[in-house]
Amino acid sequence: MRIAFWNVNIGKGSFPARSDALRDWCEAMRVDLLFLEETSFTMLHEDGALTKEDDEFDSGEDEERCQIGSPKMFKTPSRPNHFADLQGAELEDSDSTDDEYQDEGEKNKEEGGRNSTHGNAEIVRFVSRIEEVTGMELLEWAHALDYKFKSTTKNIAVLAPRGKAQVYGVKALRTQIPQARRMGIKVTLPNFIEFWGIHANASRKGGKAAVEHAWSEVKKNPRMLWGGDFNYPFEDATEFVATNSSSATAGAGPSICRPVSWQGDAQESTDLGFTQWSDKGGLKVPSSKLHLQGEKVKRDIKPNGVIDYVVHGGELRVEAVKNCPNEAAWKEVLAQFDHCPVVFDVELCGGV
Repeated sequence: MRIAFWNVNIGKGSFPARSDALRDWCEAMRVDLLFLEETSFTMLHEDGALTKEDDEFDSGEDEERCQIGSPKMFKTPSRPNHFADLQGAELEDSDSTDDEYQDEGEKNKEEGGRNSTHGNAEIVRFVSRIEEVTGMELLEWAHALDYKFKSTTKNIAVLAPRGKAQVYGVKALRTQIPQARRMGIKVTLPNFIEFWGIHANASRKGGKAAVEHAWSEVKKNPRMLWGGDFNYPFEDATEFVATNSSSATAGAGPSICRPVSWQGDAQESTDLGFTQWSDKGGLKVPSSKLHLQGEKVKRDIKPNGVIDYVVHGGELRVEAVKNCPNEAAWKEVLAQFDHCPVVFDVELCGGV
């Protein structure tokens, strides 16, 4: 099956062209599972402009509330959960293990949950909007909090093609990554493959902790895969994996997979030189550094390295595939976002 992870940063300050680019990409790529990071309620607003009421609602300050980031998160009422018995919380715990942040976190939660809630009407609108933009069905969505349990726009979602939702068991859970308060989403397949979509804390320390946690989990479960924005350089993650891999399982144990560009395919893969960028002091013209051959972009692109990738267990065969359908689509991604999608084909070794 084909899965993708993308930090789309559809939050405050977003504009219609960004939603349009996401829509076009989804229509062209047609992946089986799509994990989106930084999907904020502000994507409801077509013009990207926030009113005072919008700003309040994005912080959860509305009268009618529904808890987000809990096992009772919003789901389409008619959607059955076929894998409830597979969704134990053995990896997750909303309680902090760091005393430095515990008191303030508990205080925020006791204040009516204002930093982690949204109104029922807004949730329904959000679901409708994200499904309209992607052309897919929302399986689950989780409101993300920072390390002090305060509201952020770093929300995470997972979607599947329409009509395929009943194939998956899905649950949003908080992972026990040190000091992390951002939610992860676990998707379980009938053959017990588990996909985790995460967005690590935006610091080198937070990224390293996320990689270490993912590695420890895939070592225990060879049918598990973790992917998303690790906020940790791929080269450093590769070094960690090499240092902590057993020579006895080399080539057959858990591993890490680098994404490829729009130029890559099964016959000739071209590794992505970066998955995140800024727009100051960079290039606009076609350049191999930007994976551009003939297209120009309207903004400076300054590559900041590969921080979006996957870590997976030894029973999974994972192959990176091209992340955009063509150069024109890639140019639009560069113009509208600051992260690119990363796409992988995943199957059980031996075709089991």
